[in-house]
Amino acid sequence: MFKEKKLVDKIPKSPGLRTKILRDLYKDEKVVLEFLDFYHLLRDLSRADFRRRKEFRRHVTMTALLQNGEMEINIDIITEYYKKSKIFLKLVEKIIEADNKGDMNELLSSSVAEVDFEEGKL
Repeated sequence: MFKEKKLVDKIPKSPGLRTKILRDLYKDEKVVLEFLDFYHLLRDLSRADFRRRKEFRRHVTMTALLQNGEMEINIDIITEYYKKSKIFLKLVEKIIEADNKGDMNELLSSSVAEVDFEEGKL
């Protein structure tokens, strides 16, 4: 999409460089910037060393050892992150479908509603 519109010359292979380009292109869109921060958090969590606690109970917890401190992840948090990831993917689909012309808050609201509907909450 961005390459075809000549907004970028080359799409880098590195996810870090890709997000840098997206930050530059969407610097005025708070919603997109928040999701890019969330993406970096997920990448950091997936690469972090971790400890386990209460492995065989409902309150199973992973303590991720990040550069800026420890972060505890439990079932409730990971479920929230899963839903947020689904919303992000829906939002990206809508941005592409709208050819980058829609209001970001409206696209986000629509994405949240779709995910809630899929989960049977509407």
